[in-house]
Amino acid sequence: MNRDRLRETLARDEGCILTRHEVQGIDHIGYGINLEQELPDELLEYLGVEDEDSIKEITQEQANYLLDYFVVEAESDCGGLYADVWNSLSALRKEVLVSLRFNLGLAGLRRFRKMNTAIAEGDWEEAGRQMLDSKAARQTGERYPRLSNAFINDDETCLKLTRNYDSCQLEIEAVRGLSEYSNEELLAELRRRLAG
Repeated sequence: MNRDRLRETLARDEGCILTRHEVQGIDHIGYGINLEQELPDELLEYLGVEDEDSIKEITQEQANYLLDYFVVEAESDCGGLYADVWNSLSALRKEVLVSLRFNLGLAGLRRFRKMNTAIAEGDWEEAGRQMLDSKAARQTGERYPRLSNAFINDDETCLKLTRNYDSCQLEIEAVRGLSEYSNEELLAELRRRLAG
């Protein structure tokens, strides 16, 4: 998975509000972190609070930490839920599923039975269609259509991010293939290609 691409996707789709606020009747903070769930003691300690009700405002650094913490949790949940196919999925398809898990929770992701069956069968088009057949998809504007298209096509441009992460990786791999150059020449060529 490309964690930078996933972070950008989640930051754009969730937004970041550093004060406690309500979304559809549920208190959230940061990048859409649900404060009505029981947070692990280690997170409460990190935030310097006794319980979830005490969280009123956080710093950007704390918001980023919470985002990373819950991304790791979401990735672990997806690895378990899709255990039979997880390792065969592309990095982008994994990121889409982690993004869905981040938004819906594990129980919510499990409710996408038809999508999960299609994923198990390797039917990316049907899985993408099933992503759109939900209340969550109808409530989140362009988020689910972007994720669905990215999943179906395995194409990061469908995410409409500020940069193209795959092209940067392709450039790095292309530069690595230039074995006749010295390390200094490779670095200079990489800088030239990334700047252009």
